[in-house]
Amino acid sequence: DNSVRRAALIALSKLDAAVLAPHTEAIARCLDDADWCVRNEGLDALRKLGTSALAPHVAAIACCLRDGDEYVRRASLTALGELEPAALAPHVGAIARCLGDGHLVVRKASLDALQKL
Repeated sequence: DNSVRRAALIALSKLDAAVLAPHTEAIARCLDDADWCVRNEGLDALRKLGTSALAPHVAAIACCLRDGDEYVRRASLTALGELEPAALAPHVGAIARCLGDGHLVVRKASLDALQKL
């Protein structure tokens, strides 16, 4: 059920990163969920884990830049913006394309991510 998965991710996001870390793989699988709210919360939970936990999932996070939901695209950009510049650099083109997004929240998140370089 979408609401249960979303509620679980919200609850997990409130935990300390050390407690949340063992669940990283399960959280990352939520990026493929059919429900945009679950994908959005999954990205938020991953972001809270920090750069070392994000690194193995950069490709999946970057794929969310093409999501049909603007909030998922914004969450993806916010998560990518947490990365070190070297890890972010391969995705500069995709991030820059988001500057032309039809939604202000996505354009702003794109600009914020690019400023990390």
